[in-house]
Amino acid sequence: MRFLLVPLALMAAVSASAAEAPPMSAKLQAMVRNRAQGPQIKCIRRDVRMRTNIVDSATITFQSGSSVVFVNRPPACPLLQPGRSLIMEVTRNNICEGDSLAVVDLVSDVEYGPCTLSSFTPWLKQK
Repeated sequence: MRFLLVPLALMAAVSASAAEAPPMSAKLQAMVRNRAQGPQIKCIRRDVRMRTNIVDSATITFQSGSSVVFVNRPPACPLLQPGRSLIMEVTRNNICEGDSLAVVDLVSDVEYGPCTLSSFTPWLKQK
């Protein structure tokens, strides 16, 4: 019986990682309009001027200038909602896949829980 559990667990992990992200919302499509999608990357450089935005229930954007918007679509993070905030413990100069953010409501002082980041997709402003 033990031998069956390992292949089943492996199949579940492979199918879960192969699952596609939900379709892009109209708001995200508008944000990346006229931009070229770059290859996924594991980390982005943290900048004090960086703006973080919860776009919808499946998407966070990071932007520190006008040339690149980094899109992160954390898997299974139903806690995301526009109007909520993200808090991250800063221990290094990069924000990376696997880092955890706390989803909070700063008005009501409610912490909804953690959200683990996936890889980042850069969307580059076209010239």
